[in-house]
Amino acid sequence: EEVNNSVIQQENCIKVEPLFKIEKKDKNTYNKNNKYQMLVELDRFYYKRAVRQRNKNIIDKVVNRNFMVDFEFFKLKIGRWFKEKNFNEAKYLLFKEFNSIYHTEQLEGERFFVVQQTSDLLEKKELFKERLLSKIVYQYYVDYKSIASNEELIDVVDYFIDKHFNNKEIMYQVVNMLIDLKRFDDVMIVVRKHNKLLFDYYTCIPNKYNREKFELCERYIYEQVNNSKTRDEYQTIAFNIFYLEMHSSKSIEHIIKKLKNKYPKKRALHEEVDGFFDDPENWLPF
Repeated sequence: EEVNNSVIQQENCIKVEPLFKIEKKDKNTYNKNNKYQMLVELDRFYYKRAVRQRNKNIIDKVVNRNFMVDFEFFKLKIGRWFKEKNFNEAKYLLFKEFNSIYHTEQLEGERFFVVQQTSDLLEKKELFKERLLSKIVYQYYVDYKSIASNEELIDVVDYFIDKHFNNKEIMYQVVNMLIDLKRFDDVMIVVRKHNKLLFDYYTCIPNKYNREKFELCERYIYEQVNNSKTRDEYQTIAFNIFYLEMHSSKSIEHIIKKLKNKYPKKRALHEEVDGFFDDPENWLPF
């Protein structure tokens, strides 16, 4: 039952199989850690049996004996403290005692839950910002927005633009944030670089940008055709042309005419575009 601290601090404690990866050439170390692994595996058996028998005393004993060296038992320990609303103990364990052992992303849900239960506003804000910076998704921005000032939001979004401007996937999330902040000039700067994003945010951008929006979408359609070779890709192009007609006051006839004149041998493209506009309801593949 006694746990060696040098064993606990090993990064190999992070939910791996086997529990400890030890080089066999170090016979003493290997045998020592292999012993801990066998004891944990044995306690897993006892734990499952105790759960079936609803033996709370054995469950508590097994969890307390292993949560310092095994990720699954660690999660069980945290879960029991949540159930008992012992959030201060859980917070200490998540942020102090074992922050260096288990990767933050493995315990992200537990960390944020316990912070919401125990922390002051400043601590929550820092943690929400840390999560947003580590994984750029709009929902994390919304969480951070609930406790951050407008200036703090602008600083974070500007940081994303400066660092990730060429990354289309990240900019997809950032455009959402810019629209929320009503920074439409910056939105246009992003979509000039990543034209495809316009088809997702066309209607969210004010009418004063209509001319440029249409021109950027038209340019992207020409680039699509130039780089496409399959019928599935031609279907996407036909849908984009149809989408542009639906949301723009300008005619798209010149786009279709130009494509047919420029690519007379792409018969599949002609068929998809013509089929779409002749009967769009039956044509839609999704």
